[in-house]
Amino acid sequence: MFTIEYVKNLRWANAEHTLFDCIVKYEEFDEELPTSANAIDPYEHIKTLWDNGLKGIYGTITEFTPYVPTKESNKKTAIDLLNATDWSATTTIIDQNVSNPYLLNQSDFLTYRSAIRDIALNATDGFINFPIMPKATWSK
Repeated sequence: MFTIEYVKNLRWANAEHTLFDCIVKYEEFDEELPTSANAIDPYEHIKTLWDNGLKGIYGTITEFTPYVPTKESNKKTAIDLLNATDWSATTTIIDQNVSNPYLLNQSDFLTYRSAIRDIALNATDGFINFPIMPKATWSK
């Protein structure tokens, strides 16, 4: 069992209030650690966190706020997906005289990248159904 020095930043991790997240400073560690607590955890220090958290000993538990992606985070995701598939847009990747093996389904990647580029340029707040990246098919 760890010894709790202090606890801060309690926040419900779900709407059902069956789990909260917090920052804990344990005497056994030099740094503060992110920790989650619930009623059924087998560790005694987590049970203590849960019980004391519900009693308000560490302060008020902030209400759960569901995560909703922002326009900026959706744009970043799209850019990251484009960066991850840059290799597929090179002309030599399909040239059997240059690449061995060579990519057989570049057109799938180009279609995918076009859809992702559209999301990057026109990103919105909220959940976006990003297209599924094609699986590379290589010559043998």
